[in-house]
Amino acid sequence: MIPVQVHTVASRYLELADRALPQRIEGLYLVGSIALNDYQPGKSDIDFVAVTGTALLRRELDQMKAVHQALHREFRRPWFSGVYVTWADLLRSPLLAENAAFHYEGQFGYEGGFEANPSVWTVMQNYAIALRGMERPPVRCDLAETRQWNLDNLNAYWRQWASHNKLFFGRGLMMLADRSVEWGVCGVARLHFTIATGNVISKTGACEYAMERFPEQWRQIVAQALSIRRGHKPARIGRMRRRQEALRFIDFVIRDANSIR
Repeated sequence: MIPVQVHTVASRYLELADRALPQRIEGLYLVGSIALNDYQPGKSDIDFVAVTGTALLRRELDQMKAVHQALHREFRRPWFSGVYVTWADLLRSPLLAENAAFHYEGQFGYEGGFEANPSVWTVMQNYAIALRGMERPPVRCDLAETRQWNLDNLNAYWRQWASHNKLFFGRGLMMLADRSVEWGVCGVARLHFTIATGNVISKTGACEYAMERFPEQWRQIVAQALSIRRGHKPARIGRMRRRQEALRFIDFVIRDANSIR
């Protein structure tokens, strides 16, 4: 079941897009938390993949940028974020779709859409919700590529993210906040799941996976992240201690993921 708010925003997007570029948006798919049954009102974005028959021209992308600006004026939140690809793009490695145009949290980019990646392709193949186009479009998914991409993401983005948050000034103070604990703990657990299984999982599901997969010493910090994710008040532990445990957990998950063969 698509939440009413999500359906309203996505339907309005299609109206605006069809007015600007008639018959060009041939497929529209909801991915992310909506497709994985983990949409959190007031917290989650609406993630999409828009598919065209041929790549949009620069002037057409200018029009789509205006569409997103108009949509944002009507709906400030949730963000309507995603990428523009072709049917042919779905049949090849997403790592070759570096020229994918995208919209992310109010910013429109003409190339470099991060959401054209192996994890999103896996969601497209198995879980995406079709608002327009065939229910299950043909999508190329390579298990080894998906696992390696997630491992590279852990070793690059997440290792650096944790390193910055270990500082006791600037960004490091952000790790005292509930949102950063949720983001870090859920984020690395999701990637670990994909590296271990080749499939994708929601943030909530990733915490449940971590509770079962990892040693008991990590259950308290994972439970904290899960409570935050679900909108519950987390159990009382000192914010400094929680910060340290979250950062230790992230380091552990990165090391463990690198040991998976």
